[in-house]
Amino acid sequence: MALKHFSSKYSVPLEVPSDEDVVEYLEPRGFDFSGVNVDYVLDFVPMQDEYADDLLNLRKIQKSRMVLAAIPLSQRKIFPIVDSFGSITSRIYFKDPSLQNLAKQHRDILIPDEGQLFSYVDYEQYEAGIMAALSGDPLLTKLYAEGDLYQIAADSIFLDVTKRKEAKRLFLSYAYGMRHRDLIDAAHGYGADRQNAKAFFKQFAEFEDWKTRVHTQFEAEGKIGTALGNHIKRERSGALSEKEKRSSISQQVQGTASLIFKKALIAMSGDPRVELKVPMHDAVLFQHQEGFDPQVIVDIFAEVMSNHFEHKVKGKASLEPFSPPPEAVRLPSD
Repeated sequence: MALKHFSSKYSVPLEVPSDEDVVEYLEPRGFDFSGVNVDYVLDFVPMQDEYADDLLNLRKIQKSRMVLAAIPLSQRKIFPIVDSFGSITSRIYFKDPSLQNLAKQHRDILIPDEGQLFSYVDYEQYEAGIMAALSGDPLLTKLYAEGDLYQIAADSIFLDVTKRKEAKRLFLSYAYGMRHRDLIDAAHGYGADRQNAKAFFKQFAEFEDWKTRVHTQFEAEGKIGTALGNHIKRERSGALSEKEKRSSISQQVQGTASLIFKKALIAMSGDPRVELKVPMHDAVLFQHQEGFDPQVIVDIFAEVMSNHFEHKVKGKASLEPFSPPPEAVRLPSD
C-alpha cells in the first residue's frame, strides 16, 4: 500500500512523483532549489514532515520492482551487464537487470549456489574516513579513529546518541558544502540547539581549508580529479557556483571511494576461495564455502583503504546482513 499511503498522506496523484512534481510540491512550502537538484534536497535538507523519507522509500520500491519485472520467472540464473565506469565518479553498475537497485526486502531472491554461503562486507563511515585522509584535519581524523563519528556528532549536536541518522545527514550536508546558515537551521529543524550545532561544525578548520583549496584548484585549472586522474571538467569560466563547489568535493571524495573500492575488489578476487557476486557503492556480496571465515575479506577491505592513504587513517569494514531476516520483511503493495 506504499503508493496509496503516500498519495493519501500528501494529497498528491496516485503515481510516483517526478522531479518536476517534487519541485512543484516543495517550492510553495519554502524550499529553495537554486543551484541544487531534487536529490540533494531530498537527501540532505530536513523537513518537518516525512515527505522526503517517504518519497525516497517509494522510489526505492519502484526501482526494485523494475528490477524484479526484468527477471523472467523461468530463469534460475541471471547474467547482468557490468559497467565498470557507470558514473562520473566511476561507480560500478550492473545493468539488465540493475541488481544494485533491489530494495533490501527483495534481496532474498538472490541465493548462493548449492553448498555455498553468502557474506556481505561493508565499509564503515566510508566518506568520513576518506574526507579525514584527504583533508588531513586532525580532529576529523581523531573522531573517525575513535569510533562512530556520526554517533559522536549526535551526542555533541543533539545531546542524544539515538539521533545518529540526523547527525549523519547534517555532517554530510556540511561536508559537501551546505551554507552555514542553512546548516544551522537544518540542525534546529531536527531539534538541536543552534549553539551546539555551531560549536560542533566550527571545529574542522583544516577540513575547511582543504575544501577551499579544492575549490581554488577547480576554478583555476577547470578540472578536478582523484589520485589516478578521474576528472570532471568545468563547462563555464569565472567564479564557481555553489553547485560546482559541491561537485568538486564530491568528485574527490566519491571518486576516491570508487578507486579504493575497486582496489579492494581486485584484492579479494585474488583469493580463490571467494567469488564476487554483487558490488554495491561501498560494500560487496560474495560467495564462499561454509568453512571459510569471511572476516578475511573484512580485513582485506580495511587494509586496502589504509594502504591507499599510507596509513593516515585506518580503514574500517564489517560484516553486515545483505537482506533482512524473513520475519522482518514486509512486502509493500500498490
